[in-house]
Amino acid sequence: MRVTQFKGDAVRFYEFLNELLTDYSPLLTRNSGERAHIDPTTGLVHGGYWSRGIGASIVVCLGPKDTFDQSVAAARWTGNDEDPAGRERSGVA
Repeated sequence: MRVTQFKGDAVRFYEFLNELLTDYSPLLTRNSGERAHIDPTTGLVHGGYWSRGIGASIVVCLGPKDTFDQSVAAARWTGNDEDPAGRERSGVA
């Protein structure tokens, strides 16, 4: 919560995450028990998950707007190679 510079308390942070991810729930970690990665340099927290809600892999990335926009643009997946959540495209749209 601190590294992303979220402005609010823990309750509001969890409400935000719930609202953001409700359509994707339940989420499974990409590899059994793998946790989100924290980059203290950029302030980004990110991780790859399998969404049972939509039946596809997703990447969740949170952080300060200035570094977030740059990092997401640089990491945007084109669909031609391995997806950002680390799974091969195996017929899943």
